[in-house]
Amino acid sequence: MLKTANGGTILSFNPTLLPDCKTVSAAVNVSSTSGAVCESTASGAWNNAATWSCGHVPLSCDQVAVGHVVTLSQSVQVRGVELRQNGQLAVQGGNVLVEN
Repeated sequence: MLKTANGGTILSFNPTLLPDCKTVSAAVNVSSTSGAVCESTASGAWNNAATWSCGHVPLSCDQVAVGHVVTLSQSVQVRGVELRQNGQLAVQGGNVLVEN
């Protein structure tokens, strides 16, 4: 059984549920994505990678810092949003879901 840092189970196997099966060992690779900090580099569309310092449109695991006018036209999900001086989110459609 593998556990996450906060105690959640991510992989569990109970061999007693398969009494007629042979025991098999296997390696499991687990990777974790911590996300990036994406800062706006110029005013522009949220869904344009050129708007962001991280080189991609912010992902759900990314922290976002807005210091320009960034236009949002669809719903997005990110780890966090910081509005810096002169930063604006011009919402033309959709919303921002922030999940910690």
